[in-house]
Formats: sequence, C-alpha cells, structure tokens
Amino acid sequence: MPVVQDHLYWPRQGRQSQIRHADGDLDGLEEWVPTRTLMCPWGQRQAFLRDESRWDALQQAAARDYAPVVEDAISTVFEATGDETGFDRVWTVDPERAHRLWRNMRPAHALIREWTKAGELGLLREENQRLRQLLGRALHALGRAGDEQSANRLERALRGQ
Repeated sequence: MPVVQDHLYWPRQGRQSQIRHADGDLDGLEEWVPTRTLMCPWGQRQAFLRDESRWDALQQAAARDYAPVVEDAISTVFEATGDETGFDRVWTVDPERAHRLWRNMRPAHALIREWTKAGELGLLREENQRLRQLLGRALHALGRAGDEQSANRLERALRGQ
C-alpha cells in the first residue's frame, strides 16, 4: 500500500490517482493507484505526519507509564457511573458525553474527597489519642521514678506551654 511520505501524487481521476514514488527502491516510478490506498492528500501530508508522530509518542508514553492499579481505579469509577463498562488503557467517548460525565460526577468527586479526608482525619485523631495516652503513661512513670522536673517539662510541652 502506498504511503504518503514515499509518494507524490496528482489529483485523482475517478477512483484512482497517479503517484510518483519519491524514494526507496521505486524512486521515480509513476503509477495509478486506487485512492482508497492513499493515507491522505499530498497537501495534508504534514498534518498527517505530525498526527502520526504524536500518536506514536502517546503510545510510547502509555506503555512506559502503565500502572495497573491506577487503571483498575479508573475502571471502577467508570463502572460506578453506570454509563460506562470500564477502562482498558484507552477510553473512547464522544466529547459531549465526556463533558456530561465530568459535570455530573463533580459532586460525587467532592464527596469522595470529603470521605477520604474524613477517613484520614479519623485515623489521625486515633493516632493522636494513642500517642497522648503513651505520653501520659511515660509522665506517670517519670514521676514514680523521681524525675518530677522532666515529667513537668514534658507535661507543659504536651499542653503547648
């Protein structure tokens, strides 16, 4: 199949276009080919080649940055919307539907962030309480051991004084 970067071609006549190979083993050969075998018109070749280059770079980045855990998380979120069946490294959807999904999911995202923070705050409060209890026991032990000065200093620090 002829490819754009290897050929120059003239306007089509019917369902065929005349091309001239611009490099490779067939350099200079002119022939008629079905227009369906051409990637794009010659005038659009730069945009086509730029898009192909960007697609290749995107594919390389996707392969390099693949994270199965993140993919599973995204898939779970999509499935939870009831609108999508999941995510398999590529998500294709028309822009209108994507905008609707992001608008409708904004409140859910805020709630998830709140729950996540609330969970973290709860864990931090529990850990803070546990550490305060340990410090209280240590203060009591210091007092029993006769080191009242260290116990008083730590107790003042605990109160923020």
